[in-house]
Amino acid sequence: MKKAEKTRNVPNLTLQMLLASGILVVLVTLGVYLVKVDMPRKREVAVRDIILEEAERNGLEPSLVKAVIWKESKFRPDMIGSKGELGLMQLMPITIEQWRKDHNLEKAPSRKEIMQPSVNIAIGSWYLAWCGRHWDGYKSKTVLQLAEYNAGRGKLLKNHWNPKNKAQEVPIKSITFKTTRQYIKDILEKKAYYDSHPDEDNLTHPKEDNL
Repeated sequence: MKKAEKTRNVPNLTLQMLLASGILVVLVTLGVYLVKVDMPRKREVAVRDIILEEAERNGLEPSLVKAVIWKESKFRPDMIGSKGELGLMQLMPITIEQWRKDHNLEKAPSRKEIMQPSVNIAIGSWYLAWCGRHWDGYKSKTVLQLAEYNAGRGKLLKNHWNPKNKAQEVPIKSITFKTTRQYIKDILEKKAYYDSHPDEDNLTHPKEDNL
């Protein structure tokens, strides 16, 4: 009888072990998911005040700066692009040099300094505003601004993405580079999301005591 009972208990024990293993896998998976979701939000909050300050300094909407950073680096300050782009706003050497000249500095910040969020967002916001000033008064200013930030002014003009007159709308589908088209679309959608969610993490509606 005892031997028979032990034999009957083996399947039960195996089932319990399988259930325990399944629960463990679910918990681990859930934990990994929560970390992946939570980390980007923590990184967003960490640079919130810098974005507000630089957006105001450069006459930009904070939600636009935030959406650009989201697209460029997902708020990872250590991000290095495939072409050598650096930091949160994926700055190129030519952009950094333009900023240096505009600010009458003898030398540009070091690579280590460029990777610091405060320096990176300062230069990136300045450049985003610089791109935008080329299209002041244009109906599709933001589309052209983002196209220039992503592809460069030379390619924008060479490929005739700019309209013949300021009142003419520039459909995103008219941008001939697929990656730039998607870049603009993604940022505008993310910006709209930030603008429509006035919570504590929305940079267009800051709540100082909630963070």
